[in-house]
Formats: sequence, C-alpha cells, structure tokens
Amino acid sequence: GVRPKDIPGCKNLVVAASTAICYAGLLHAELSAYMLIFILIWIDTVLFDLRDVAGDAASGVRTLPVLLGPSRTLALVGGFNLLLFAINPLVAAVGLLLIVYFMKNRNVLAYDLLVDGWMLWSWLLILIFAHFHK
Repeated sequence: GVRPKDIPGCKNLVVAASTAICYAGLLHAELSAYMLIFILIWIDTVLFDLRDVAGDAASGVRTLPVLLGPSRTLALVGGFNLLLFAINPLVAAVGLLLIVYFMKNRNVLAYDLLVDGWMLWSWLLILIFAHFHK
C-alpha cells in the first residue's frame, strides 16, 4: 500500500486539512479560520520535517526538506507564511521569527518547544478571535 508519507508533501496536506476541518468545524468558523488553521498546521508539519532530513533521506522518506533541501523548504514555508499575514499578522510575525530561527540546524528539542509553543499560542489567539467575532 501507499501511505501519505510516501508521496512528497502529501502527509503535510492531509494533516493540515484534517486538522483544519476538525478544529475550525468545532468553532463553526468562517473560511478565514479554516485557512488560518490549515496554513498554520501545514507550516508546522513542514518545520517538523526539517528535524530529521538526514534520517529521512537515509530511510528513503521523501519529505519536502529532503527533496528541496532545507533552505528552499524554508523559502516555501516563508511564502505560505505571507498568506498568514492577510489573515492574522500576529501569528504570521511569530511564524516568520521561527522560519528565520530554523535557518540554522537546531537541536531537536527546539522544534518541540518552539514550533509546538507557536501552535499553542496560535490556538489561543484563534479561540479569542472566534469568540469576539460571533
């Protein structure tokens, strides 16, 4: 069988789309909330793929960072982060800082703490935004 992980970029899209449908659906959100969550999760999954480029390449897993290289992957993620500016500039500003930070190879724990931390703060902002825009 073929797993989403076997098709370059597919895992990132499946995780982002399913998460956006679940979380934005729970909020009965507008399209902008779906897009915000989708882009946020997509960026998150791609940043996490940067953690193990050598291991993924050695085991034959063709993630975007393996195929494009870390610098091109970060440029692609940066382009998607620009879309976030149209939806939520604060979330996008933090995303930009993370993209710049991960331009250098970092400790695996930094990905867990910073990328997941960004996600937690972003969710809080989304919930607050959704509450005030009912």
